[in-house]
Amino acid sequence: MNKSYAKAAQNVFSSSFMGNIFRSIGGIVTEFTILYGVMIALFLSIDELQFSFLAMNLHPLFIIACLLGIRHGFLAGLLAASLSSLVYFFSYVYLELDPILFFNSYEYYKFPLIFLFGGYLSGRFYDSSYRKITEMREANTEVLQEYDQLEKTYKQTIRLYNEMKEQIVGSEYSIFSLYDIASSLQTTNPEKVYTESIGLLYKFIKAQAITIYTIDRSGFMRTKIHFGSKRSHSGTRRLSEFPMYQEVLSSKRAVRWKKDAGNDAPVFSAPIVSEDKVIGIIDIDAIEFEYVTEYSFSVFQLISEWIAKALSQALAIDKQFNLMGVDYSNMLELPQFELQRQEEQVRKDKYGLPFCLAVYDLQYLDADHIVPLMQRSLRSVDYIAYDHTRNLVKILLPATDETNYSIVEERLFKKAGQRLSRQL
Repeated sequence: MNKSYAKAAQNVFSSSFMGNIFRSIGGIVTEFTILYGVMIALFLSIDELQFSFLAMNLHPLFIIACLLGIRHGFLAGLLAASLSSLVYFFSYVYLELDPILFFNSYEYYKFPLIFLFGGYLSGRFYDSSYRKITEMREANTEVLQEYDQLEKTYKQTIRLYNEMKEQIVGSEYSIFSLYDIASSLQTTNPEKVYTESIGLLYKFIKAQAITIYTIDRSGFMRTKIHFGSKRSHSGTRRLSEFPMYQEVLSSKRAVRWKKDAGNDAPVFSAPIVSEDKVIGIIDIDAIEFEYVTEYSFSVFQLISEWIAKALSQALAIDKQFNLMGVDYSNMLELPQFELQRQEEQVRKDKYGLPFCLAVYDLQYLDADHIVPLMQRSLRSVDYIAYDHTRNLVKILLPATDETNYSIVEERLFKKAGQRLSRQL
């Protein structure tokens, strides 16, 4: 109630409201002035009218009082009746008739009573009609507001219905979904696990932007694979500079970020745990709005846990048999390097993920000296191999386009102490 009173008071004292009042009062005064001015002017200027003016049956002053009352309301009707009575009495006195006789003779004083009756009834009619119109407008406004609210509730209900319908349909085919996830991750190649992870997250939770980071021993997060246009962070960053990830590292569980995490925060994050140690982080940077639900987050938790288990198993096998060499350093044998290149090509064909491949001819340079220098200039997620037969160095940079590779190339040349001849 206090709020409604305050709002009403604010409306009363607002400049636009006061302006409307002054404009309406000015208009009424002008209308009164014109009507009664014209009537008095006609009375004074037409002699024939003066003799019949006091005895007219349907008196013009009665018409004016009723007209003003029905146009402006009860108060205006009473004011018009009063002015009509004054004009009538003025006309009576102007004709030099006895003023005392005016109040004693019903023939004359009946007219002010008629004016008052007409102005009162017409004004009441206006007020009653205006009140009903106002009530109807308010009722119509309330109905429209309720309709808008019902429309919003209806749309929300439809959205929830469709979501529940999808969840029910998904649960009916959950065994096939689980089989799809399991079969996609059933590989001994850790790189294929990363590749399939993108497809699974895109398919099952409609993720529009995904970034998978690896965490190296020096505390840096390196972009292993990225999908989508939106990207919350740069490719390489120091983990200690992003304290929000401490929650992921400490709990070793998926996190659904709230709005207070910042505009650059991802939607979901999950750790990649291997041998009870967080070796990477999966970020869902963007997702279709209608899929930002608890159900999608639960599916993300399930898929991220399966990814971590599949990757941990693949890394253990690779560590035992040295199939890919990715658990050790970024220096690979040529067959391992070729497998990595093939996997990057698969990622590019399936998801449009960029990669850079460069081959340098060392010519007369000492490979035992140059190759280790170049190796130390690369990230842990980059790969390098040396072709002994042709004295060539091959470099493979995942999730890197040519523009960014030029920066890496300058760093390589600086580390090597000279520019190298690029074959590819």
